[in-house]
Amino acid sequence: MKVLAIFFLFYILNIGYVIMIDMRMGEDFSTSINHIKNPFRVISLPEYCIIIMLLLFLFLPPIVASFKKIIQTKRREP
Repeated sequence: MKVLAIFFLFYILNIGYVIMIDMRMGEDFSTSINHIKNPFRVISLPEYCIIIMLLLFLFLPPIVASFKKIIQTKRREP
C-alpha cells in the first residue's frame, strides 16, 4: 500500500511539473492538460524515431529468440 501511495504521489508531482513548465512557456491550462492527455500529438519526428528504437530494443530480442527456438525444434524433428 505504501508503494502505491508513493507511486501516486510521484505521478501527481510529475503532472504538476509538466503543467508548470507548459504554463511558463506561455501555454494556457487547458492546452497543458491536452498535452498531458495525448502526448503523441505534440512530439516531433525525431522523438517518434527514438520511441520506435526503444520499443525495438525492448521487443526484438525475445521475438528473435523465440523464432530461433522454433527453428531449432523443427530441425530436430524427423
